[in-house]
Amino acid sequence: GFRNGHDLLASLAAQRRAPVAAHLQVADRCNHACAHCYQVQGTRGELTFDEVLTVLDRLAAAGVLLLNVSGGEATLRPDLVKILAEARRRGFALRLYTNAFLIDDGLAAQIAAVGLLEVHVSVYSDRAEDHDEVTRVPGSWERTMRGVRALRGHGVRVVLKAPATSLTPRGAQGVEAIARALGCHFVASSEITPREDGSLITQRVAPRAD
Repeated sequence: GFRNGHDLLASLAAQRRAPVAAHLQVADRCNHACAHCYQVQGTRGELTFDEVLTVLDRLAAAGVLLLNVSGGEATLRPDLVKILAEARRRGFALRLYTNAFLIDDGLAAQIAAVGLLEVHVSVYSDRAEDHDEVTRVPGSWERTMRGVRALRGHGVRVVLKAPATSLTPRGAQGVEAIARALGCHFVASSEITPREDGSLITQRVAPRAD
């Protein structure tokens, strides 16, 4: 048997001699300014909707099974739901990576209707002030949790990810409790990635060894 869905996808991909997964960044902007973020926003530009469709066609032709859609912050694109729907129409299993800040009940319903495998949301603490210190956006914890609840209310499988930082030393424990309460899956991470321009500024908030 297979331990999880990823193992199953890997087996199918190996049999077909095709890639297991691809990661598609559809936005080059974000509504958060997280202290540990590896991305540099606003430097690459964004694909048009038609260009995204071309990429989807090429990935489908290559035999990709699982497609991760992210940004920057993907929900900043007004055509995100259309992109997700077109990806599903091409047969991809879909994951959406989002901070859920802009997800309300209406958007959650549209996402649910598309039929995603899961939505991944980073939450840094069960304390709003600690989460907001990481995102550097006041009120972001409240908005993110509203989005998570909306997704769960429409039956969307949500994975809460808790990247450890020195700003939130006990954040993972609190986030795991939130995940249990809301029926979400939980993943903890302790790795802080250097920024994509080579800067090590993100390491300033890396978890302390002690």
